[in-house]
Amino acid sequence: ETSLPMMSLVEKWQKFRPLDPLTGELIENVKVFKLLQKLLTVLEDFDLIMLETQHPS
Repeated sequence: ETSLPMMSLVEKWQKFRPLDPLTGELIENVKVFKLLQKLLTVLEDFDLIMLETQHPS
């Protein structure tokens, strides 16, 4: 079991899928963040993953 910060997941996503398949342009961090947020929420809804909420210190 490991947990990754959301921005770490965003960076990994951009390394593997840097281009928007519809436009061919680089995907912005905010767009990737929102996409991953939706994807992870769906996976959590099906009990495939457990998400942690990290509170700022």
